[in-house]
Amino acid sequence: AHNLPIVGTKVHRRYPPFDPIMMKGDMNTYTAVEGWEDGKLVEVDATGTGCLMYDMKVFHNMPGPWFKFRPNPDPDYTGAVGEDIGFSSDLRKAGYEIYVDTSIKCGHLSTMVITEETHWLYNSLTKKRDSLEKKQQ
Repeated sequence: AHNLPIVGTKVHRRYPPFDPIMMKGDMNTYTAVEGWEDGKLVEVDATGTGCLMYDMKVFHNMPGPWFKFRPNPDPDYTGAVGEDIGFSSDLRKAGYEIYVDTSIKCGHLSTMVITEETHWLYNSLTKKRDSLEKKQQ
């Protein structure tokens, strides 16, 4: 996988707005990666783990358990941190770089398969709804 220890595919969030899970920042400050080009390799700080390739050395070097839900480490925030974002955070703290190959699109299973087209449809319907609401005012 590009001769890198961690490379994922472009996976979309399982809930609205179904955007690609490609983030920069740290826990509780993640923002979406902007300006990425389709078909390129993009470095991220966190991504979904729906479809990733890991060099097995990563698991030999990282203490387990690797994938676990955990409480948010910041007392000002509630809720849990998902296993994918938590593991991404652990990997970055250990010095690993994480990449997403945007040329490979992978569905994300939910009650249906979430894809790039789901994201486009959601955005299109949201814009149409907002436009209709504006006209009614």
